[in-house]
Amino acid sequence: MTLSKADFSSSGMLTQTIVDTVNTLESLTRRVISEGQGRRTSEVDIAANGSSVTTASDAASGKTLSMSRANDPLNARRRQLAT
Repeated sequence: MTLSKADFSSSGMLTQTIVDTVNTLESLTRRVISEGQGRRTSEVDIAANGSSVTTASDAASGKTLSMSRANDPLNARRRQLAT
């Protein structure tokens, strides 16, 4: 399932969009944040074992600015309990 959220400035201009992807257990598996012109600025991918990869990108060039990996065993445990 995909959930989308759009943020607008007080003048009505689109400032960013957030698109979340969740699995059948309603756990977040991916989040993509784009700036107002639709260019990706951040992305998070979350695996079933609780590990995640977060990537920050420069909107104008599309180049990756940073990438970080994290392990969250508590997140994996919450997913197991939900089944």
